[in-house]
Amino acid sequence: MDLVEKAAESLLVENPTFNVELGFLLENRDHYVRTVVKRGVDIGRAEDIVQDAYIKLIRYFANGRQCDPTKSIRALFNAILKNLAIDFFRRESGKTFEIPENTSCADDVEQNVRNNRAREKILQAID
Repeated sequence: MDLVEKAAESLLVENPTFNVELGFLLENRDHYVRTVVKRGVDIGRAEDIVQDAYIKLIRYFANGRQCDPTKSIRALFNAILKNLAIDFFRRESGKTFEIPENTSCADDVEQNVRNNRAREKILQAID
């Protein structure tokens, strides 16, 4: 049993709809990880982002909040997941890197620059 399942059980959210939806979200974890990976995040970080999204969703309901009846719990989860992915890219885009002096291949540098530009475009498209 992973961290999310333990947290969900310990909180015992008294909302039958939430419990059903959380079960669906947990069963489709791989789908959500793949969705984040498609946005350019490596698999390890994508799993962390999805895990954080589950925890935020559980805490949201554990604090006694109710989901707007016109919106689904899945939509709320997707919004949380999207925001966490954006936060990840924002943190990453602020990082700088140095090119070692003994770098012999300019192609790697150019590829990194292209990748960074592509990430920036994705962030702009998401916002």
